[in-house]
Amino acid sequence: MPSADRRRRFAWLLMPVSWLFATVAFVRNLLYDYGLLRSREFDLPVISVGNITVGGTGKTPHVEYLLALLSQQYKVALLSRGYRRETKGFVEAKPGASAAEVGDEPAQVKRKFPGLVVAVDSKRVRGTRELLRRYPDLDVVLLDDAFQHRRINPGLSILLTDHARPMDQDHYLPYGDLRESPHEMRRAKIIVVSKTPEDLKPIAQRVIIKNLKPFPYQNLFFSSMAYGELLPIFGDKPLPAPSGKAFSLLLVSGIARPESFLEAVSGWAARAEHLEFPDHHYFRPKDLARIKSAFDRLEGSNKLLVCTEKDAMRFRDMAEALGELRPVMYYLPMKVHFSISAQAEFDKAILGYVHKSTHGPKRFTLH
Repeated sequence: MPSADRRRRFAWLLMPVSWLFATVAFVRNLLYDYGLLRSREFDLPVISVGNITVGGTGKTPHVEYLLALLSQQYKVALLSRGYRRETKGFVEAKPGASAAEVGDEPAQVKRKFPGLVVAVDSKRVRGTRELLRRYPDLDVVLLDDAFQHRRINPGLSILLTDHARPMDQDHYLPYGDLRESPHEMRRAKIIVVSKTPEDLKPIAQRVIIKNLKPFPYQNLFFSSMAYGELLPIFGDKPLPAPSGKAFSLLLVSGIARPESFLEAVSGWAARAEHLEFPDHHYFRPKDLARIKSAFDRLEGSNKLLVCTEKDAMRFRDMAEALGELRPVMYYLPMKVHFSISAQAEFDKAILGYVHKSTHGPKRFTLH
């Protein structure tokens, strides 16, 4: 996506396209709302996690949080589209699955949860049916990045919105980041304002709630991101977060919004250079040459290449090409953090829905 400054510079070109995009999105949702396009339901709990804006809301860490929560009591499967994978159709991720096979985010999830069922399919109805055929004892299906994919009507829809990018102040693609109108947040039963500062004041929370105007049937939560120790991409020995500016860092990111990643490591580096690539970018030989050249230019004896966890999955696919860079390549893992009270309430909402759906009256499954 073009930068915000560049979009503003070419607004007169982008805005008509945005109006057309908005019209198409509006008509499509209207067709589903009036039943002219049909949504499917399945006879088990289906949870959708998604966003209205393009990328950068911390969706994958929230998916991982839900998987960790649900897998303690239920047999759960994750179904994703597998964005930018090199395969077609339905693919089940096996242990060690590559980003090329299933996409970087599903590969990351499978690496963290090797015992869980992770699959990809661009057609969510077909993918869910195939999961149920292979695993008839499934208790829950979690749909990743499926808020716009209305072919399935989930029992519980979770919508994420980035604290730094209020969706009520955004514009449609391609001028802005909206994929559909903020009014469509009405379809969500849970709204999570993600990437909020740890010290967000109650009055600031109330302002956000007032602006979003959630409906009475919606629960709204605030989450933040917590970062762990640096982990080697090729190896198993963590590197504790250094105290003081101990390193010269080459920071590499191929994600939608790298700001929080950059802020998390800002206190570690005496010197740092950042190479930014598009979201889900697959590194080509010319990219690796650029990365190696930038790393060689770094001054100092303690030099590291640090990337995001999603980038690490793509780098693992090209271990041989990385050569002598491998021993100095690390990634920064992150996870979702709720306040203690909010976490208890969030967990209760998720587990309560699954328990009720599992033990309540069965619904008819459309074929």
